[in-house]
Amino acid sequence: FFADVVNLYSKINSCLGGNGINCKAFCLQLHKTVEYFLKPFFTKTTIILSAEKELKEELVSNLEKIKNKLLYVNNSVLAMHSLRNKMQPLVSHFEILTLLNTEKNIQKKKILNKYIEDNLKLTRPSIKEILEKTTQILDKSENPFIVTEIKTYTLLKLYHILRTIWQEDFDPDLIVFNWDITDAQNVFFEFSLEYTEIVFSNIIANMHKHSDGDVNLDLTKEDDKYKIIFSNSFNNNLTEELKKLVNAYNTNNTDEILKRTNKHGISMTKSFLEQMKVNNFMEIIGEKLYLTLTFKHIKFIQ
Repeated sequence: FFADVVNLYSKINSCLGGNGINCKAFCLQLHKTVEYFLKPFFTKTTIILSAEKELKEELVSNLEKIKNKLLYVNNSVLAMHSLRNKMQPLVSHFEILTLLNTEKNIQKKKILNKYIEDNLKLTRPSIKEILEKTTQILDKSENPFIVTEIKTYTLLKLYHILRTIWQEDFDPDLIVFNWDITDAQNVFFEFSLEYTEIVFSNIIANMHKHSDGDVNLDLTKEDDKYKIIFSNSFNNNLTEELKKLVNAYNTNNTDEILKRTNKHGISMTKSFLEQMKVNNFMEIIGEKLYLTLTFKHIKFIQ
């Protein structure tokens, strides 16, 4: 660095002294020196600006997704209120039918029949609206609990998502990496980026909250199956309760899962994994709770 500055200074001095310096050579030297100092700066600046642009685009995309999910939930709540109101004519209709079947007086029966005919005019549009509302609620494209965007990603991408979330709570050195690093860009899987992030976040957050201090993350491979094994120790007082939770989880008994945890996180995690066709299994070995996720690759490029 110092030699370049001295060299540039000497040539500028000579040029100002009118000693016949070759201006072309001077300009070339100046260009090289400026490039030497400024190129790394502009390269890093370009990378930073590009990363900021990607982050902004991702933020806008995520905000749009959150907005759509909130809209879905809000519409569902409104739809349920509407359904309750629309059900009232049907409830009244069946109540009147019950009275009609038990009524002995012919005159009263005529009055009830007339009332039923009039009430049917109200119930027909009500039934139609009920069907429309339920269809809206069950629309998979808008339901935030239905995995819809499943795409193809590399093993490297899967690992990057996992490591990024893991290191927010735990030391990355706790990751036991037994995957073949040469597979990183050559092995491909199908999963949802968004919901995989949710799954990893839920699992790791639960480990952080409930573990007894000893946590591990093992990445193993068996044939074409890549396994992610989460494990953590737990308080011995919880053994029986955890056994019931493990059984409920592996049998996909949602009611029992919610009863044991009083949370929707584990149930949602199970649901998202099943929808992405990621095999998952929970077990207790010794004094540790294990959750194994198995991703089966769809293709391998040599």
